[in-house]
Amino acid sequence: MNMDEHTRNYLAGKNDPVMNDEKLHLLISAFRLFLGTRFHSFKDAFLGFDRDKDGVISVTEFVGHLQDLQITERRLDGEALFNHIASCSETGYLTMEDFVRWMSETATDKGQKNYESIDVDERAVMRKALLQLCERLEARCLNSLQMFRLASTMPRAYTERRADIYSLANPHRDALVTPVQLRRCIEEVLGGNPSPREMDALLSFFFPQLPLEEYRSRRDGDLEHALDLKAFQKKYHEINKLLMLSEPSKQQQQTQQRQQE
Repeated sequence: MNMDEHTRNYLAGKNDPVMNDEKLHLLISAFRLFLGTRFHSFKDAFLGFDRDKDGVISVTEFVGHLQDLQITERRLDGEALFNHIASCSETGYLTMEDFVRWMSETATDKGQKNYESIDVDERAVMRKALLQLCERLEARCLNSLQMFRLASTMPRAYTERRADIYSLANPHRDALVTPVQLRRCIEEVLGGNPSPREMDALLSFFFPQLPLEEYRSRRDGDLEHALDLKAFQKKYHEINKLLMLSEPSKQQQQTQQRQQE
């Protein structure tokens, strides 16, 4: 009796979902986010993965470290990311030149901010702002869906002369969240009084394509930068992953301090 490939894989216990372009894109975005917030320079990032300090990163080192960091649990995913970065993946090694070249490339994917250009101080501000946002949500027992609904029902303008009936009535409630709505939700519902710089960090995280001159806008003129529920929950997942990945770094610093003492 002949079997198709799907049946053979199922019977052999190899029916895990395969890596496709969409999954690889998500993995690349998560990896760029991790590198941009964890390390101070491209060289530090490379040395962080070169665990045996031999000047190259083997595919085994790379995949193993990704699994340790919980960026991905599947070896297949790690190998796909390795092959994407390496200039000659057939060698099984990743050089510093490969790594720096890939890190230096402009992040052109939609919704992906070029985190390499953010300096250490700005990364600290963003981590603080995201952490405080999560703490305010936890204090009110709110999840990402509830926060989305809160923000999406806020008016799309501040109540001033330039506000109109359309933006105040908000016909897209429970469907989209705009920059002004997110600001009003954080300021008026969640509280916490983030500083202007922290609010800018939150806006840049949730709306990476939003021009800087629109950060202080009092009214949403259109829905160009609005997030739907799926995109909003993806951002919320990135926050949780980012905060979890920052914990090992803090623990390592504490361990090093104790050893020095």
